[in-house]
Amino acid sequence: GYLVIYQINIQYGSAGVGEYGITLSILIILGVLLNMGTETALLRYIGEYGEEDLRSIKTIYSKMVSTVVAITLLVSIITYINSQYILNWISVNGEFEFILIIFVIIVPIYTINMLNIELIRGLGNITLSEYIRGVNQPLLVAVVLFLVSNVDNIPILALGFSAIVSFIITTTYVKKIFKDI
Repeated sequence: GYLVIYQINIQYGSAGVGEYGITLSILIILGVLLNMGTETALLRYIGEYGEEDLRSIKTIYSKMVSTVVAITLLVSIITYINSQYILNWISVNGEFEFILIIFVIIVPIYTINMLNIELIRGLGNITLSEYIRGVNQPLLVAVVLFLVSNVDNIPILALGFSAIVSFIITTTYVKKIFKDI
């Protein structure tokens, strides 16, 4: 994480670090709020039903995902509809418009990914869950920053890219777990 911040600072200066830090912080906070504790409840249900009853876990997980998707899409749509007001409130001349649009796209993906990570952890693959949670995002951001430099908003795009890749990895793994159920 610190190396990514250092790399962003070298390539984009303090403004780039600020944009990246604020976007990541708001993304994490919204992810926690919009999940509404479902990831904690999911771990509780996995503990209650055990790994042997994957059918019940899949049913509960599917209901949780449906709820979280509906809420995150609603928040994203409301944010997009009110984007001009938000931009006027937070910036001068709408300089953060692109960041806000990327943000609106990333929020649902990031939030569902948080739920997927907890499902994977609850079902016993702690290595994968902790890799996705702690290593994957900064690693992918660093790789993108290394490959593409001096392009506006690359730190935010790299963050979005890392969220999408993490989502694909966790969703593929979850589908593999529930494949035969």
